[in-house]
Amino acid sequence: MYFHLGIVLLFLIEKGLSSTLTPQSDFDKSYVGVVYEPYTKNHDNRHDYTLDEVKDMLLVVSKRFKWISTYGMGTISATSKWNEGQAGGFSGMAASQINQEMNSLQLVVNLGTWLISNDAVMKQEIVNAFTVAGLANSNFPGTVNGVIITSHHTYTDDQLRTVVHLLSQNLATARNLKVQLGLRTSNCDALTRNSELIRLLDFINCQKFPTSQTSKSNVSAEVGLVGRYFLQLRQEFGTIKPNLTVIGETGWASFDKSGSQREYNSSVKFWREMGQWAKINKFRVDMFTAFDEPWKIAIGTHEPHYGWWERVGNESSGSDAFREKLTYLEPEPAKPKSPWSVEVIEGRVIKDDTPPTSKNIASSPTILSEFVRFLLMITLYQKFVTL
Repeated sequence: MYFHLGIVLLFLIEKGLSSTLTPQSDFDKSYVGVVYEPYTKNHDNRHDYTLDEVKDMLLVVSKRFKWISTYGMGTISATSKWNEGQAGGFSGMAASQINQEMNSLQLVVNLGTWLISNDAVMKQEIVNAFTVAGLANSNFPGTVNGVIITSHHTYTDDQLRTVVHLLSQNLATARNLKVQLGLRTSNCDALTRNSELIRLLDFINCQKFPTSQTSKSNVSAEVGLVGRYFLQLRQEFGTIKPNLTVIGETGWASFDKSGSQREYNSSVKFWREMGQWAKINKFRVDMFTAFDEPWKIAIGTHEPHYGWWERVGNESSGSDAFREKLTYLEPEPAKPKSPWSVEVIEGRVIKDDTPPTSKNIASSPTILSEFVRFLLMITLYQKFVTL
């Protein structure tokens, strides 16, 4: 009797341990990507980021996502090179270095270029993006998938002509480098009949955010609304160019629009359900955005809070620690094949030779369960011998 009771007890304890320690399922990297911009500090100094800092952030991102898209190269003049402007220009090279160190395609980047009114600077912005695409793919093939023109404007005829002209001018360059050409906009529904524009594109990033982001919102209903919008766009674009890749871009701030209430649960629920929707419908979705951007506080109360991760110790410009807003969702990652690893709960970049702490050892599900198993087996053996 004691023996059977012990077996049941062992089973229940191990099931109890696994239920408290097993993480929720991760995002499907084939269908769920993330928007990334490096500007994660409190101040609006876009030059206060190094290539290594961007690499650290992308290493954290790679634990959950493979596809990333950026907004701009950060070009500041008509003569500035990709590494002489703002930190947005570092993403492609940082990703290629991570891929090279891990000897696998951990990250695939669509490089954004920001539509700038100054024609000379805009030209250099695109030149810098293609330069990085060439360098990154030389460093590790496949790192840069494409170059995006980011334009949020409601298109007038003049704006449409500008975008079509830019795409036409750079199509040959994209083909020579074997990268794709894309567009990002918040009004894709206004472009579904513009065959001249659509035929120049390999992919289009269509932004659609939930209409309501308050604590009383039905998150699942918002996922349905956003999802139906994306599917409708894919169908309409498909009548012009069947092989056009339509990528949805959406997000949910972890502060409500009044700025008075944290909505971590709603934010995470939206990301999770949108991820499931993307997998079920086989539809690429890039979630906005990888990291909180606290410098945006001047723009609006919810603007800084769309990230999945947030920077820890934001007052320190040299901080390289990031954590998920709901840290218990973070799974145990496989150890990367590089000199770097990521501390799971806080996303902290550490050297491999850092000795494990007692906290890390105590929190390990494998060690803890094996220790419990050892004690129980001794007890069971003693009980069995006395029978």
